[in-house]
Amino acid sequence: GSGIINTNESLMQSAGTMAAEKDLLLVAASEAEILFVDESTCIPRKLPGLNGRIVQMAICPNFRFVACFIEDGWLVVYSTTFSKKVLEFDTKSKIPPVHLAWCGED
Repeated sequence: GSGIINTNESLMQSAGTMAAEKDLLLVAASEAEILFVDESTCIPRKLPGLNGRIVQMAICPNFRFVACFIEDGWLVVYSTTFSKKVLEFDTKSKIPPVHLAWCGED
């Protein structure tokens, strides 16, 4: 299905911070898209180089990057604008993490 996945608390907090700056209420994942939601619109955006469904997301403490755990075991890091893929790493695990969090700023 294309239901919105579970997002973690840090992403929700960051969405609140971004909302204060850009009138953005929520950032969520649906299949291989990111949904940007404000008071009047929901804009889906395909992510460059992403193959598979996002199952966990976490934003770094300085709000510069977002880590996305993909259902096939890849951890992909994007800029918070989702315009640039910064890093990808094959965890070789199809089991998604219970929690995804950052240690440090980047």
